[in-house]
Amino acid sequence: MKYILLVGIEYKKYKRPANIRISADERLIDDFDLDKDIKSSGDSDQGYFRVYDIDDTHLKNFLKLTVSNSNSDYTNGFMKNSSLIKFPIIALFPKELTKNNCERLNEIMEKINRPGHPEHILKTQDLKNVPLSAISESRVSWPCPDFYKVTYNKHNASEVIGNDFWVGGSFELELQIKKKHRVTFLCTEGISTKGKWHMPRSIYATWHSGTKSYAVTSYKPLLNIYNED
Repeated sequence: MKYILLVGIEYKKYKRPANIRISADERLIDDFDLDKDIKSSGDSDQGYFRVYDIDDTHLKNFLKLTVSNSNSDYTNGFMKNSSLIKFPIIALFPKELTKNNCERLNEIMEKINRPGHPEHILKTQDLKNVPLSAISESRVSWPCPDFYKVTYNKHNASEVIGNDFWVGGSFELELQIKKKHRVTFLCTEGISTKGKWHMPRSIYATWHSGTKSYAVTSYKPLLNIYNED
């Protein structure tokens, strides 16, 4: 089965370009540089996305984004400026759901949408340095995870962060690849795959705000890419 991997990026450049390598297990998917600032990927009028068409035979264990971005003015323990990056949306879903302008994908998102669920109304500040206890109590969000495991090159230290936080320096972002209901999906280490899926925090507000498009299914440049075949 063919899948769409969608990576939304925001970037604040300082000094040299950042490099990003995307891989599924040992298979390289892409290797590219960012050489200018990139604004919000969730805005209805602008965004920067990388879109990949991948066969599920290459989606087995892990998806990794390796970022080389150690660009700052750090001197003698002080730092005023640094290059920052975030990935507000990393989505994986069957390509067949994008037919007819994502009609079926929209239907599924409406079905799993549950307004008022406690996981939807956590404040954004609760999603930085997320404790493992909170992760274990969370459910899978689909088609994109709420949390990422990040390992920093400088100290070889790992933490779990929400998907709307800026990260500086060089690091590796890792997501597990799982399968349920015959569908391959992305999941953060430690989150239980039992029970029903829920609407990701990263797009829940977008879905209901009326001021922004739901990027995965309504952003016109993405719809054009989905429909290229």
